Amino acid sequence: MHIIEAQFDDFYQFKQFAVGWDLDFNLLSKNNFNAYLNMYSNENFQLGRTRLRGTIHQNGLVPKGFRTIVLPANMEVNYNWLHKDVHSGQLLVFPQSGILESVSFDNFDVYVISISERKLHELITSYGFNHVEHVFSKSEKYLNLEASFLQDFWKDAIMLLQYSKAHKLDKTLQSEQIERTMIDQILFKILKYLDQTKEGLKTSGLRKRDVALKRSIGFIRDNKNRLLSVKELCEVSQVSERTLEYAFLEKYQVSPSSYIKAHHLNLVKKELVKFKGRKIRVSDVALKYGFHHMGQFSVDFKKHFGLSPSKVK
Repeated sequence: MHIIEAQFDDFYQFKQFAVGWDLDFNLLSKNNFNAYLNMYSNENFQLGRTRLRGTIHQNGLVPKGFRTIVLPANMEVNYNWLHKDVHSGQLLVFPQSGILESVSFDNFDVYVISISERKLHELITSYGFNHVEHVFSKSEKYLNLEASFLQDFWKDAIMLLQYSKAHKLDKTLQSEQIERTMIDQILFKILKYLDQTKEGLKTSGLRKRDVALKRSIGFIRDNKNRLLSVKELCEVSQVSERTLEYAFLEKYQVSPSSYIKAHHLNLVKKELVKFKGRKIRVSDVALKYGFHHMGQFSVDFKKHFGLSPSKVK
């Protein structure tokens, strides 16, 4: 059993405590990253509450061999997940691939539940919730939430996290049994609710600007060594500059040029963190990712992350 409750002002510290998750965050807003993580985990189950501040492009994978769902932790949550806008009235089921691709904003506050595939199969068989297998089929699901179910879940989740924290040092059999009972109750209620939910929310296919945005992001990632122009993105995505501008503002709340710069600044910071303590020149890393004017690069880096690149190194 593992329990953590902490605040973080640096993604790389946060990542170390997100047990089993393969995460990659790009901070798009300037100098305002902050995270809160309260997570319980064992070999078959994870329950975590995550709050994030800042506009963040999240990518990654859920823990290997686990299936994952997400529920809002308050009634004002909104974010973008797998190219669809999500609000506080929705429960999300991750696709079987476990892919995370999301854009979160200052009000991001969610509960994330992961359960091992083996344990999930055992519970579905034991409870006879046959429809749940369809819910956890290959593609992602966006399901409507009833307020009464959500409020009941919040109570159970808070109780488990508080009890686990209070009894972190209590290794008695009684403590373990109580935790198992709480976990079983949470999972039974969730699976029962999913079994009774016959349809996900109707979602339309990708719009022209969504396709253009996807092509643009792929092109940016494939050209790490230079700062692309918006004109180049328009040529690749085959849309006008106005359409592309709207697509970026709608999903990321930043312009295409701001996204490009933020993406490359994040690449520099990741490499400086990776080689921290070793002999590496900031200018070499900056040049590697397309920054050719060191004075302006240093100003932009400090404005974006709140510290100079030399402090990271």
